[in-house]
Amino acid sequence: MARKRKGLTVSELAELIHSVTPEVLAAVPEITDAHARLSGMIAEVNSLWVERAVYESRKQAATKRIDQIVEDARKTATYVRRGLSLHFGADSEQLTAFRMKPFRGRKRANRAAKPAKPVVPAASDEPES
Repeated sequence: MARKRKGLTVSELAELIHSVTPEVLAAVPEITDAHARLSGMIAEVNSLWVERAVYESRKQAATKRIDQIVEDARKTATYVRRGLSLHFGADSEQLTAFRMKPFRGRKRANRAAKPAKPVVPAASDEPES
């Protein structure tokens, strides 16, 4: 048999609590303590659900703020890196202390080692027979 969801179970238990009237409690005094305990449990579950919802909203707000701060931090870091590069020079080896690569020139392709493009014959307008 499949288990019920917690929300459905709690709502059924809340209905049970409200359906037991003071007249029923007077007629069946054995369940008075259990009824009070069950009522307290349902009240605690409801307050915990509210608390959980508050934490989830705080978590979402915190995540949004973290995303904003990280975006601003990336932009600021780019500004700092650019300032360091301008101060020390783009080719300064001191940039490696800041985990930046100094500009060491561009690698030139060796033209002698590069194979020439193959020449493709031009197609004629006349079909071959």
